[in-house]
Formats: sequence, structure tokens, C-alpha cells
Amino acid sequence: MLYNSRKLVRVLISTSICAASMAGVAVNPSAQADPIPARTSASFVDSMGVGTHLDCPFPIYRDDFSSVICPALAEMGIKHIRDGVSVWSPLQISHIQYLYSHLGITDFLVFDCNGDNHTNILAPDKVTSAIKTYLPEVDAIECSNEPDISSWKDSNGAARYYMYDNLGGGAVDSIYDSANGWDPGFCDPKSRNDGAHAVVKEAEDLYSIVKRDASLNNVKVCMPPFANPASYLRYSAANIAQMNAVGIADYGGGHYYTGGLCADADCWRHDLVWSSPNGFIAGSESIKGPNTPVYVGETGYHNDLKFQNGDQGVSERAAGIYIPLFYCEAFRQLPAGSRLYVYELADHQADPDMTDDQFHYGAYLRSDGSKKPAFFAVKNLISILRDPKPDKEFAPGKLAVTIEGAPTTLHHILLQNSSGVYYLLLWNDVSVFNVATASTPGSDITPAPAPTSLQFKNKSKFAVYAPSSSTGAAATTSYTKKMSSTSITLNVPAELLVLEIKTK
Repeated sequence: MLYNSRKLVRVLISTSICAASMAGVAVNPSAQADPIPARTSASFVDSMGVGTHLDCPFPIYRDDFSSVICPALAEMGIKHIRDGVSVWSPLQISHIQYLYSHLGITDFLVFDCNGDNHTNILAPDKVTSAIKTYLPEVDAIECSNEPDISSWKDSNGAARYYMYDNLGGGAVDSIYDSANGWDPGFCDPKSRNDGAHAVVKEAEDLYSIVKRDASLNNVKVCMPPFANPASYLRYSAANIAQMNAVGIADYGGGHYYTGGLCADADCWRHDLVWSSPNGFIAGSESIKGPNTPVYVGETGYHNDLKFQNGDQGVSERAAGIYIPLFYCEAFRQLPAGSRLYVYELADHQADPDMTDDQFHYGAYLRSDGSKKPAFFAVKNLISILRDPKPDKEFAPGKLAVTIEGAPTTLHHILLQNSSGVYYLLLWNDVSVFNVATASTPGSDITPAPAPTSLQFKNKSKFAVYAPSSSTGAAATTSYTKKMSSTSITLNVPAELLVLEIKTK
């Protein structure tokens, strides 16, 4: 979705199937397990990113960087952004350099060689020069954005899909627009019918260019950012063996949109979920192998509640609940070292009549700079979990806990900071929004809370936080039914709760 001026069409075939699967919630009366191993709270905060458009002429990014964008990022506490390479934009370069030098924010760059002229050429000297322009701010790079659904019309009105020139030259629109279609003399012949194959070839070249330059050794190259998870699964075993032999990436990658559903309920096109055999994680791992970190370059919602012929929207209230849970689900399900970038920081421009949902994907800021509920929810979550000594090395412990009465939709993560404090993140992964249908606009819903008892082996002191609620980063008793030194019973809502545990 990032950097493309066209309006993307994401066809949702089976929204009702996934919604129905959430309706019947079975209860697990008692779940006694081995002690839960913790991960560091600093690693959770480090896994959080957000998309920006510092290279585009949207007023809030172009004119309000100093007054809105930079202060918002500083206040929220996110340390990673995803943006596009624009070496022709000195303003973008200065903004990225400022964010790094003043806030310690690093950049994940989209290196899009499929530009407006569709020249599809990766010139090694230009690639390395462009990346070095952003050093040391750049953390990772990836090739053209969502190339598997990139398309345009030639002068004869025929559809043309993603193509790549394989480091050649002279590929110009007149060739693409010829009556005979693409010229296989300089384009990969498989590109004629399979745009995803073309971008894998581009990824191989991008990876090779970066790895040949020792000064770029610290720059991670990610898998092609496909919009359709199934794009990774188009290849035969022989294709994948060749990709592994040549090398196309250090990290996995892809985009994950749920079409207005909750954070672990992707029904877009193929009824896929994150880790299903057909999901983008599985596809990425088929090329890079298990336990390869994944950079999810985009996920999120727009706020147009009318029925769409594509990605359905949710209310700002629902997004304020779901977006923190996207970070949680990514951290829970992806290999260590992975990162998720919510699309995106701010709405593009004022559009009170909702004429174009592309203007309303801002997760955190409206186009006038005012803050949406998700801004406060994520700010609160980072504030609660931020480790005062994030660089301190320590081995996280384990916590013996028995969870009773929880529904099967209850998810959790255990974190620990360098001071020894544990944080048990709990959420009931059910919908808080009815997505629009052709006859009914979208609407908020409030599922009943799930009473859940937690029994601990050792005596502890507990505090409960609800970052998406009005209590913010302050402890609350609103969700606590009863509590002792070794147990607590909570009414877990369909939003994130953070249980702070200080063992005695």
C-alpha cells in the first residue's frame, strides 16, 4: 500500500467465515502447564514500528514535520519507521537524519525500482549510493512495494503487471506498450504470466548488490513485501532451491491486513492466518527456513465505515483496541528479532466525506495532527513496558502460573524487565467491530468480558493496566474481581490488559 498512488483493491472473499469462527468460544476450565518462559520487555518495545510518508507531498508530512510528526513520534516512543527511498528528496533525507540523531529512530527503506516510468532497472552504483545516503539511519531494506498486485494499462488498454529488467538497460514504456506485449529479450519470460516471479529476481539482484559492498554489512535485506500471502507459495521446489542457492534476503517479509477483523483473523482472499500452512510466515520460511526473523512492513486499518469493494474499515475506537494487539500477535507468533510496522502514522489529508479510504489509514494521527485512540493506547503500552535499562543484558526468568476458566481465544505473552519485574500481557482475541456489508455500515460492539483466574506458585504483588482504556498508563482495579498474594481473577476484555507481577 505504501508509496503507490493507485487505489489498491483487496477483495475479501470470506470475512463471514472467520467472524463465525470467533463466535463459538469454548472454555478451558483449567490449564496447568510448565512455567512460562519470559522474553525481555525491551525486545517487545523494539519490535514495534510505524510506516511514514516523509518523501510524499501530503501536507502533514511535508509541512508539519517539526510541529506534529517529530513530536508525535517522540511522545509515543516508537523507535522504528518504514519509508521509501527518495534520494531526490533532500527534505526527506534531513527528516530521517533528524529522527535518528535526536530520537534514535531507525528506518526500514522500501527501494522501489518499479517507479512511475516502469524502467525496472537496478543499477548497482545507484543502489549503493542511495542506501549510503541514509546510513547509519537505515536498519533494513526491501524491494518494490506490493509488486504482486502492481499493475497499469499500456497505450492499447491492455493490463501490464510487475516486470523487472534483470540489471539490463533500455527498458522503456514504448517496449511495454508494444502490440506484442513484453519483450522476453530483457525481461524474465516468467514475468509475462507471473509478476511475483519477476520481483523475486529483482530481490536476488538487490541482495547481491548489497552483499558485495562491505560498508553495507549491517543493512538487513528483507524478503519482497508481497501484499498477497499466497504469492510466496507460487514457486516449485526447484524455484525455491534456486532462491536459496542464490540468496535473496536475510529476513522474511510481507504485509498482513485483516479486512477490519481482529488481530489474529486474516480472511483476506485466502482465509489465511499468520502461521497457517498457506500464510505469509510459512511462505517466507519456505525460502529462508524456520526461525528466520520477519519484518511485516504493513498492517492496519482505515476508518471509512462504509462497505468497500476491498479492505473494510473500522472505527477509531476499534483501531485503538486492535492496533496494540497487532504488535502483541506479531511478537507472540513471529521468530525472535522480528518487527511489525503499522500502516501508517497519519491520515494523508482532510476528507470529511470519506471519498477515498486511502486518505484514512493513519493509525495514530488525523490529518490535522490531532491524536486518535490508538496513539494513546500504544504510547501507554510503551510507557508501561519501557525498561529503564534497555541495553542491560540479562537472562529472563520463568513464571509458574495456572490459568483457569479462560476461553480458547485468550492469548498471552510474558515479559520481564532488567529489574526483574514481570508483565503478563493478556487479551481476548475476539472482534469489537462488525465490519460493513453491502447493506449495513460497520458498527462497534462490546463483547462480554472473559472471567479468568490466575494462580501463582510464589507470592507476588500485582497491578493491572489497560492501555487502550481511559486509565491509560495508570494502574486500574476496574477489571479485577478478586486478588490475593498468590492469585488474581480478572474480567479480561476484548482489549489488552497488562498484569504487572513483582515476585516476593
